[in-house]
Amino acid sequence: MTQSQNPDQIWAKCHSLAGRIYRAAGENPGELSDRSRRRTTWDLNTADTDALVITLIALALHSAALDAAHQHADTAMASVDGIPLTTVAEHLRARPRHEFFAGAPPLNSQSPAAKTVAALRLLAYTVARPAPLTLEHLAVDAWTCVLAAAACSPQREPTAGSV
Repeated sequence: MTQSQNPDQIWAKCHSLAGRIYRAAGENPGELSDRSRRRTTWDLNTADTDALVITLIALALHSAALDAAHQHADTAMASVDGIPLTTVAEHLRARPRHEFFAGAPPLNSQSPAAKTVAALRLLAYTVARPAPLTLEHLAVDAWTCVLAAAACSPQREPTAGSV
């Protein structure tokens, strides 16, 4: 993330990279069958599940990029591309879900991810079951995809941009 990038550009980059990470994970036939089994077990077999998982990965990547930019305020971070996949996975595993939305840029209704961000936000702030459980299942699915993409990478420490 550089100083010259605006929030919309950063978000677009995060969402694009999240799609690449998700597709890279899907290149592993074992991951595809595991993903299908998980989703069947969790009753997540909707047409929107892929988009929700990709957007959740994008939110975690965006969160990691904001953290990195904040930690290196004196020197702008080179790029979202340089965020390690292990950091994205850690955000998906440990970061409270509502924190993803605190740093997310406002998305106009024309944004491809606007509806999925709104759906994830609704799941995060709904107290009644099964919404919180559904969000956790989506987060586990996203976390598993990030780890699978990292495992497929020939690099020793793969980054978001190296997938």
